[in-house]
Amino acid sequence: PAQANGKPQTTGSQQTTSSTFNILNTEVFGFSNIFPGDNYGDDLVGGFKIEVGKTDTNQVLFNIKNNNTANSFISQINFDDKKSSLSFNSFATSYNVGNVGFESNTKNLSQSNNIDNWVSSFGFKATSPGANKAGVDQGESLGILFDGKFEDVIASFKSGDVRVGMHVQGIGNGYSDAFYTKPSSIPSESTQPQEVPEPGTLFGLLTLGGMVFGKKVVNRNS
Repeated sequence: PAQANGKPQTTGSQQTTSSTFNILNTEVFGFSNIFPGDNYGDDLVGGFKIEVGKTDTNQVLFNIKNNNTANSFISQINFDDKKSSLSFNSFATSYNVGNVGFESNTKNLSQSNNIDNWVSSFGFKATSPGANKAGVDQGESLGILFDGKFEDVIASFKSGDVRVGMHVQGIGNGYSDAFYTKPSSIPSESTQPQEVPEPGTLFGLLTLGGMVFGKKVVNRNS
């Protein structure tokens, strides 16, 4: 759909795409509680993750996951994008897990008045909110594809220029809570393949280690 300042337009149906790209690198980010605010979902916050992936099409894939086992569903996702690092491209349905469906949404994030300098840039909501409907229920995930430079997006995540908030409902006996990515407490891990030493290099390191160990034993017995 047409876009303005990185925001998906609300007219017509939302564009979707299948996975015609490969993921080259991924970083995983977590969420924080909002203080002061509701505490109904404090025990669940560690189960929500965002996998930010670099595609071979020079785009950025957001895979938003609800890894909790307790009942809960993500009904709203909101972005504070201060430097306009992200431009919505489409919903990457091939990366969805479960029965999820979202559309653009301009509603403010619940409890966002308790987040310093939060400004809603754009957002999405479940097309049919409710347990076991279109939200991201426990064990499910939502894929969103953006146009943007992966390195800039990751840097903006870590600096706080890009923040993601979400409203979670269906907690316990119908309670709800909200969470957001907070730079000072974002757990980040890269899933980029680690380099493995070549066999010759590895043999040299093992040989050197054996020589040093042998020398220590000789000196100890002297």
